[in-house]
Amino acid sequence: MTTRWLFPLLCGFSLAACGPHDAAAPAATAPAGPSASNQQPAYPRCDGTPHGNHCVDLSDGLNPNEYEVASVKAVDLPLKDGTHEAVAMGLPGKNAFFNDVVENPGGRIIAVGGPGLVVATRDAGPWHVMTHMPYANTLNGIAVVNGTRAFTVGDEGAILRTQDHGDHWEAFNATFADYKDPQLREMRLGGDSRAKSYHAAFGDEAIGLVVGQAGVRDTVEAAILRTNDGGKHWSRVALSNAPENVALQQVSFSDPHTAWTVGSLGTVLRSNDGGSTWLPVSLDKTDVHLMGVDFASDQHGCIGGGYKVWCTWDGGKQWQAAAVDVPKKLDDNEALALTRLRMRDQDHGWFITRDGLIFTTVDGGHRWQLWMNVVEASHGKLTGIELWGLTLGKDKAWAVGVGSFAEGKTTPGMLGSSPLLMNWNIPPRS
Repeated sequence: MTTRWLFPLLCGFSLAACGPHDAAAPAATAPAGPSASNQQPAYPRCDGTPHGNHCVDLSDGLNPNEYEVASVKAVDLPLKDGTHEAVAMGLPGKNAFFNDVVENPGGRIIAVGGPGLVVATRDAGPWHVMTHMPYANTLNGIAVVNGTRAFTVGDEGAILRTQDHGDHWEAFNATFADYKDPQLREMRLGGDSRAKSYHAAFGDEAIGLVVGQAGVRDTVEAAILRTNDGGKHWSRVALSNAPENVALQQVSFSDPHTAWTVGSLGTVLRSNDGGSTWLPVSLDKTDVHLMGVDFASDQHGCIGGGYKVWCTWDGGKQWQAAAVDVPKKLDDNEALALTRLRMRDQDHGWFITRDGLIFTTVDGGHRWQLWMNVVEASHGKLTGIELWGLTLGKDKAWAVGVGSFAEGKTTPGMLGSSPLLMNWNIPPRS
């Protein structure tokens, strides 16, 4: 399971974050792109032939010999907590977990996680589960650009791109003249296993951001990558006095030019130029581990971490602390609290916690109340829950993570840990 509180798990994959080098190094080749006009060309790669000058790939790429795919029929478990209902889904036989989920414009659900850079998609019927490598590397976040293109990010700064709704994925690459190029290490977020990308977002089809952490000296520091051409090229954003011992966890655009990112130690950063430059924002001098940020409009958004939420109604000039109705006797360990927050419209929003609680607001974020305790709603059939990803689709909310299903009549063959997907109906946008 991906741990987002301290330094990351060690992994052995050399796929890393990306560089801005438009001009290929001497030995690089760039395959011709797909014929469709809205698709991008394949990323350049060193061709491996002898040359007078060296050519170094940023990433090793994905090995087709390590790729596995399976069609898996989910086992559904109805959940009921008072008048609130949801459905939990397990994937029998899959030893995996999910960290994030999206619904693309066509209604396809795409979940990402690990181990092995796992991507699962579903239109209707079975889930299409892809594993891209045999190692422990995970994917942590996913962002949809348009109806066909999306990007997912993960361990060691990995960035994968799809241009066919999630059916196939390609690892980002850039080429360098030699290993001593300082940009190579910069784009690899320090170049060791501490490098980790947690989330991505796009303000429009051109401007996109990836946030996470980079290894530096004996600690980590906040790291941001940016594209201005829809993901063809990425570059490391220079952060003046980059916060040390900070991992940026989430990023969100309130409009195509204004972006927000949050992370550990109460870190909040704002950009007014599409992510090129950033300024710190103060939230009541809090040092809470912030895990969620999302905007319903250019003026209205919320930030959350622990069991605390702050919302703005004036584009971020002022942030007001919200009331969160935390149940009595709840373990208030910050590491078990909020992992994702999503705003649907001016009235409705949701956040999930690592240990399986779902909270909602119906007044734009002034007050948040417990909507469902997933463990209790399963009536003993689902334990060991961790929820990490949340998205609000056309008419359903989706949350993903991992859980242990107890075998029964409604969950045959589901004894033990399984990737967890769950959904529930949500009201139309107001």
